Amino acid sequence: MKKVLIALDYDSNSNEIAKIGYQLAQKMGAQTVLLHVLFDQTNFSSTQFDPMMGMGGYDYNVFADVVDAESYTSAGIQYLKHIKEFLNDDSIQLSVKIGDATDEILATALSTQSDLIVMGTHSKKWIEKVMIGSVAESVLKQTKIPLLVIPTKKKN
Repeated sequence: MKKVLIALDYDSNSNEIAKIGYQLAQKMGAQTVLLHVLFDQTNFSSTQFDPMMGMGGYDYNVFADVVDAESYTSAGIQYLKHIKEFLNDDSIQLSVKIGDATDEILATALSTQSDLIVMGTHSKKWIEKVMIGSVAESVLKQTKIPLLVIPTKKKN
């Protein structure tokens, strides 16, 4: 195993997911790549964008106009730099992509020649899963690269 791709979102458990993936990579002598996928902000201003959960009256054009692509990407890079500092390893590669999370995770895994994908799952309730979908499930269905999914559901 030469490379481990760790896909992270802004979840509060990201440090733990990164730590588990990083420790696994270290034990196998593999390089670590941290990936963060940003939602394509142009979708917010699209007439196709129709929020379902109580956000119907919001003008998403305001968001798209205020946030330029460079600032948006920069925020993602800063987020990954924070995780990299937490792991305390300067050799970790960082990658920020904009687009569909599943597509970008799969494309990055291929382009970096990753041998393993590590990601968390929020363990959403069935109705949220049906309406929103699960990135981890979608990656699992489409990849031929081994996938380690770390559940992040908080215990009651």
